[in-house]
Amino acid sequence: MVGMYTSSIKVRSNSIETSEYQTMSLSKIPFSTLSIETVLEMAKQSSDVLLRKYSEDPILSTPITDLNEPIRRTKLAIASSRKKELTEEINEADFKRDRAFVGFRKYVEAQQFKDWDRDAQKAATNVITIIERHGKNLYREGLTVQSALLTSMFEDFSREQTQEDLNAIDATEWLNHLKKLQEDFSSMIMRRDELEAKKDIPTKADAKAELVKKLSVLMSGLDFLTNTQSAKYGETGRLINEITERLTNSD
Repeated sequence: MVGMYTSSIKVRSNSIETSEYQTMSLSKIPFSTLSIETVLEMAKQSSDVLLRKYSEDPILSTPITDLNEPIRRTKLAIASSRKKELTEEINEADFKRDRAFVGFRKYVEAQQFKDWDRDAQKAATNVITIIERHGKNLYREGLTVQSALLTSMFEDFSREQTQEDLNAIDATEWLNHLKKLQEDFSSMIMRRDELEAKKDIPTKADAKAELVKKLSVLMSGLDFLTNTQSAKYGETGRLINEITERLTNSD
């Protein structure tokens, strides 16, 4: 009787344990209603969690690895869709550096009128000479030409004597501000050029479909393992379920 009672407890225990994991819906995630950004985040977070424990698992290692390329292509598709937005950001960055250059030039020109400070007048004249060498209206040039002229001008301003002239009229802060805006502008141009150089960029719809296909295989497999081998996969299954539910509810 004792043996039969013990066996009965085990059966009920397994039944309860299995029932607990059957409440998970990893194989029924509503991918069609989720944005591509949410699906991508779900794939990235799930992959990170699973790689830490199952990178060499005979069952899960392959579907985990199979996510790498769809994740990469989805990132590319999302980045490519930002090209128009990035162009607007570039135009705004160009406007800011134009304003900064004009402000810097006018500030230096104003120092030439300090009749009570001959040293400032001389320093301002030296600085203006460098500005005019590269073009006092360089902000009217095309984007690429303007960047080249500013870069060349910055090189001239890096010389020791010119540094002293800038300090004499307190123009270093103006110059540093202009340099920062030029760096920001150049970074945006670089990102845009990288996007334009990419080939075989999928549409967001195609990228999402490819990612969902691979992610569904992984989630279905994990769901099955969670229910059938809970001792090995149960804890991770619960964690992945929390991730998917959180992202699904926040989309």
